[in-house]
Amino acid sequence: MSSSSDLQQQDLVVFEDHSIVPRSSSEYHYLTLILFNSATRPTWLVTALVENSLFGTCYLNKSPISRRSSTPVVLASLNTAESTYRKQLARLKGDLAEFKYVDLLSNYSNWFEMLSAQIDQLAKKGKPNVFLENPEFLLFLSDTKVDTLLLQLQKLNAKCNLFLISSNDESLLEYSEIPDDLATIHTSFLTKLVHRSNLLMSLRPLKTGRAVDVTGELTICRGLIDSPQKVAEKEYLYLVNKEGTVKLFYR
Repeated sequence: MSSSSDLQQQDLVVFEDHSIVPRSSSEYHYLTLILFNSATRPTWLVTALVENSLFGTCYLNKSPISRRSSTPVVLASLNTAESTYRKQLARLKGDLAEFKYVDLLSNYSNWFEMLSAQIDQLAKKGKPNVFLENPEFLLFLSDTKVDTLLLQLQKLNAKCNLFLISSNDESLLEYSEIPDDLATIHTSFLTKLVHRSNLLMSLRPLKTGRAVDVTGELTICRGLIDSPQKVAEKEYLYLVNKEGTVKLFYR
């Protein structure tokens, strides 16, 4: 495989119309599933998607984006502290008035009501893009069943474009005949999400392990539910530098 020094840096493009996040529409609500594992933390990608939602720009891209729009954002996490994303977004020097963070780890017992209230509040200014990080934790922090959680997510998705960011570590996807086994529950949840999604984005390490000049692979493909915007399916290599900058290359 060629090293990144031999490759030309590329812009992030998700849809065939060269957009990155779904266009806001009152008639259609997108469900995007972003998968990662412990070796490929998605913070840099989520930051890029949040930036594009808020400002129509993307710090990953060298070329200017011709079609720019602004969409309110709710980012709710059961894993990453608010300060992590605030630090990343502060570098963009944009107005974050339309960005709301919801700490679900400290308030997971009433997570649905909290998130729904934030969506309703921002919806007065336009349909928001909502990012929910590690929703699968709700299955293990409480007695919530897979189908119950999926129904709650469906209700939220009816009011927004929903981005679900979930772990797909192999250790959590090992088959077990024990119905209440953690891996069985997690696998069932992800499988059902895949069948409901319009867009799949997957971060994974190199099969040969991490290289000095390549951190991992980003795969973009359409989900099992068709959508008005056509997905530009492709694979990238990406490099996260020590200073936090990220570069994309075609695989």
